Amino acid sequence: MRPCLRHIIRIWAHHKILSIVFVVAVTLTATYAVRTIDHALYWSDPKNVERAPEAWMTTGYLARSWNVDRNDVANVLQVDPHKKQRIKDIARKRDIPVEVLLNELRMALPNLPDMSKHGTSTKDRKE
Repeated sequence: MRPCLRHIIRIWAHHKILSIVFVVAVTLTATYAVRTIDHALYWSDPKNVERAPEAWMTTGYLARSWNVDRNDVANVLQVDPHKKQRIKDIARKRDIPVEVLLNELRMALPNLPDMSKHGTSTKDRKE
């Protein structure tokens, strides 16, 4: 048996709880590392920045895509900013066509304050 494997078996035999805690910690760390890298790659892709509103999008997705405050997007749509809601679901609840909400968003999003500019207008965004 290899010395490394013997060492691991000895640690397991004498420190089971500590070994389990270590494996759980490594697993959680790896999971969050992969998730963080995935999010960083997704949001650094230019096709995901300032995407035109679509019915499947949530208020949070739009806020992140346009780099605006979620509360501002929720105010435009007159919904609770703490609930995860898709545009099509909001339209259905109001009994209005989805296109009406999408048009409201298309008009409002470019004028909402950009969070990266600390509250300044987004009218000077690069086009």
